[in-house]
Amino acid sequence: MSYYNPNGINGSKGLYGIGLSYSNVINPNDYYQKMNKYTELMNQGSKCALNKNNDKAIKYFTQALSIAKILNDEYKENEALCNIGIIEYYSGRMNESIDKIQSCYNYINSICQSEIGTNNIRNLYLLCKSGANLCMSLLTKNSKNSNCLKPINNIIDLLSKEEDIYKRKHCIKYLNNFLFKVDSLLIEKNDYFDKNY
Repeated sequence: MSYYNPNGINGSKGLYGIGLSYSNVINPNDYYQKMNKYTELMNQGSKCALNKNNDKAIKYFTQALSIAKILNDEYKENEALCNIGIIEYYSGRMNESIDKIQSCYNYINSICQSEIGTNNIRNLYLLCKSGANLCMSLLTKNSKNSNCLKPINNIIDLLSKEEDIYKRKHCIKYLNNFLFKVDSLLIEKNDYFDKNY
């Protein structure tokens, strides 16, 4: 059986950009099978979440997380972890939700902060998703905590520095739905939208 070495002459970092570390030695067919399985599990988890079958959704997202770990793909690990955290939120498990979403948010925020102006849309989407859901979880747990809105303020600040209008427009559109959910959790209405419009 022949194996693909990303460090080898033909590898030349080829698969590194899609989630493999230099130390991995992997059969390309196995890699793509696992990536397809990851995508399939994430889709199944999303369908279950839409149908409010939370336990089954967590099962699929957890399986996807395991595959992402095997592939050593930190982005996909955090994407799956964020989805698990969101389902934990809707299942009423706030502490678990906050832990998982906070972990994802910290990971993707560090990437986005280091690449201001050059972030790819995928990173910005995950930042919006994790930040807004973290904010919702924090507000649900303790609406009087002033730190709850920090993730949203951070995202707004980052997007204001994004020079690509296409990226900025689509991320704001994506974030908008979450902002309404976040605003509805504020007990004392303090014109959050007007302040940040």
